[in-house]
Amino acid sequence: MLQLVTYHSKDKGKIIYIGHSLGTTAALMYASEYPDVAANTVGLFVLLTPAYKLTHMRSPYRLLFPFLYPALEVTNALNLVQLISGSNTRNITRPVCLSSLPLMLGCLNALNLFLGPFTQIAPETIPVYFNQIPAGTSLKTISYLTEATRGRFRKYNYGTGRNRFLYGSDTPPDYDIKKIKVPIYLMYAAHDWSITKEDVLNLYKSLPKEVRYGIYEISNLNFNHFDFLFGRNSKKLVTDKLIQVLEKATGQ
Repeated sequence: MLQLVTYHSKDKGKIIYIGHSLGTTAALMYASEYPDVAANTVGLFVLLTPAYKLTHMRSPYRLLFPFLYPALEVTNALNLVQLISGSNTRNITRPVCLSSLPLMLGCLNALNLFLGPFTQIAPETIPVYFNQIPAGTSLKTISYLTEATRGRFRKYNYGTGRNRFLYGSDTPPDYDIKKIKVPIYLMYAAHDWSITKEDVLNLYKSLPKEVRYGIYEISNLNFNHFDFLFGRNSKKLVTDKLIQVLEKATGQ
């Protein structure tokens, strides 16, 4: 994707990458694995509610992850990737969550147990919300989340045999974020239950000092993980701040 942007933007300078949640995970993995290529392509990573090691996750759903460990060891070894498609999931959730206002609010509250219980999502946007969510996912994504809650940030575990072939070791190696050469700016919400302040500060302290471009906290109580995208005050709390960061980074 970055190569495509670079091709079409020609000589307009390096890319500024803005990612949210798992979009930040992809950036951290890429910049760790290919530090020189990333430094030549990207001028700044702006990571909104960055997902790295998630040992302080407050969501009660994290209690389910230990039950996934045995199953994931089997599916990893068999190289099974797809878990469930978004369209099939929405065929179940739409009739339930959009059938009445109480059920709609119930579905939102159930989702917010993972994201954070207090939100700025306006009632009139909830039907749009549940026409898009949940989306599809993969076993690799679930595997990353379970590993992250155990304090690991490493490559995919294919099982002993394939790990030896791909990595030269029985277990997958960690992504070394100390190798990152691109400046990184972090933004997080103090009341996000899925990616907490503690985990974001751990990421910031783990980055090389020379790439710590800045860090910003949204302290509002009614602001959770998805309010970066759907919150009624996201322009004031997120977008306006992002514009300031981009203007500084580009010298405008």
